[in-house]
Parts: sequence; C-alpha cells; structure tokens
Amino acid sequence: MLTCELNPPASDDEYLRAVNVCFPGWGDHRQLAWVLNRSVGGPLPDRMLLRLEGILVAGSAVSYRWLERDGTRVLIGIMTGSWTLPEARGQGCFTRIIQESVKAAANQGAGLLLAFVTEDNPSYRRLRDAGAALFSTTYLQGQGASDASPCPVEGEVLDEALETNLHARHVASGEAGLERWSVVYDLDTWRGQLVERVRRSAALRMGDDAFALVDRVPDNNTTRLLALYQGSSELDALLSALAGDESSRGRTLVGFAADPCLAEAARESGLLCRPGYITALVADSASLGAAIGPTEPWSGHHGDLADPDSPWFIGGFNFHAGDRM
Repeated sequence: MLTCELNPPASDDEYLRAVNVCFPGWGDHRQLAWVLNRSVGGPLPDRMLLRLEGILVAGSAVSYRWLERDGTRVLIGIMTGSWTLPEARGQGCFTRIIQESVKAAANQGAGLLLAFVTEDNPSYRRLRDAGAALFSTTYLQGQGASDASPCPVEGEVLDEALETNLHARHVASGEAGLERWSVVYDLDTWRGQLVERVRRSAALRMGDDAFALVDRVPDNNTTRLLALYQGSSELDALLSALAGDESSRGRTLVGFAADPCLAEAARESGLLCRPGYITALVADSASLGAAIGPTEPWSGHHGDLADPDSPWFIGGFNFHAGDRM
C-alpha cells in the first residue's frame, strides 16, 4: 500500500539521500535548507515522503509564492524537487504526488498548484493527463562564443545600492505585464530568493543600463540566468552577449523564459530552445475565484484556466528563472 507522510519530522537526512540518488549532485543540507526550509513571503514549503509497504520510494515538496496582477493577489503552490527512486518507477508514485500536492496547496489556501516541466519530461505527461492547464515556456541553452557584441559584459559589485535598484526593476517588470501574474517581493524577500542563494549570485552589466543576475554552478560549468533586466538594449543582443561571455569562460549559459518576447529573442540569438510548460491545477477554487472574479461557478475543468473564452481564464505568468527555485 502506498502511503504519504506530510511534513515528517527529522526527515532531512532520508530526503537528501534519496533525492541525490535520483538527481546526482542535487545538493547537501545547505541546499535542502534553502529549497525546503525557507519561506518566500508565503507559508513554509510542505514536504512529503511516499512509502510502499513502509519503504521509502518517492518524495516531493510544495513551495508557496504570492502572485500579483493589476493589484490583485493570490497564493499559489509550486511542485518542487519531485523524485521517485529507480526501483519504484512505473507504480503511480508521481500521480499520487500530484494528488497530494493539490491537497497540500488547498490546505494552505492556495488557489493554484503550478509545476515547471519540459515537454520531453515524463512528469509533463502525468500532469497533462491529470487535466492541468498548459502555458508554454522555453528552456534556453547557450551555443558557443558569439560574434563581437555591442553589449560588452562586465562584472558589477552587488552592493546595497545595486540590490535596491534591481529589486525596483524586478517589481516594475511585473507591473508592466498587467495581463500576467508576477511574484510579490519586498526587498528582503527578493534578496533571499535572487541574491543570497546557496551561492551568492553574480551581477553582470551590459552597456549602460542592462543587468543580469547569474548563478555560476561550480560542478558542471553551467551558468544559470536567474533574471535579466533589459534596459534600452535589445533582448537578442543581451542574450547573445551573455552566452558568448560565459562560453569564453568555458561555461554554458542556461535559462528559462515564460515571456514569449524573451523566448523569441533567444531563438533569434541562436540559443538552443527546448519547449516546456507551466502546468496549472486548481487547488482552492474559492481563493482563486476571489482573485480573478469569475462570472460562473468553477466547472472542475482545469483546462479552463488557459482558455481565453472561459470566465476562469487566468492569463499568463511573468516568471523570471530565479523566481521558481
């Protein structure tokens, strides 16, 4: 019998051993504390462990964020770090994780449960089969050194003044997309999510007024693009400059785009682009309804969230890569 334990006490060591089997090099206790034991403005994450006849086989978590659109806020859950041990795959563990995650999010009063998946990931197919609404995203990967760029990349000291400036620009980027939902941050919460990560982020300046926050992962020579603040430069020029600069360091730029304009710029700049989705399931229809003001009761069809003709249409999402995890 498959059972689920929600927020089991003293489970850090057990969780870490298993997640590092499924994702070698996932991290240590510091990584786990940053991902699973830290609030980002909402409730602390909910952690779950699944056991089959008492033996640990799978686990996951739900992280919480407040989203805002045009002055209206809603709490959402995000499926985080889901894993199933190799010997237990194909036995319905992830389907059970989806069900338990919706339940956990509902218990917190979260209107939605979101997940971030690539199209070729089996998790995407399970979420699609569960009826989740699908919002297209793009995963980006740099390709070698670019040609000489009009946007030279320079390291910038990430001091208090620059943090304040970039936080304001992060907030402004959300307010500019009135049809899309953005994460709510005060300065301290933004700093904890985008700067003071397991490794402190690096700030890069391109030209006079464009900035990027990146995480240079030491173990695999990848550089994660956490946030890009455009300024007056063209997006494709910025992405080309960043990819080329990291390539010159022997590193590969990787990123994520929920914004169609950023995804199109990535294609134009020659980056590899893999299709993905934000999947959305309704967790607490009352909380979601209070945020979006539908004119009809909830039908029970999650796909309505992505249907522009539905009164339960939620628009889209304005996530920077670093907003997710």
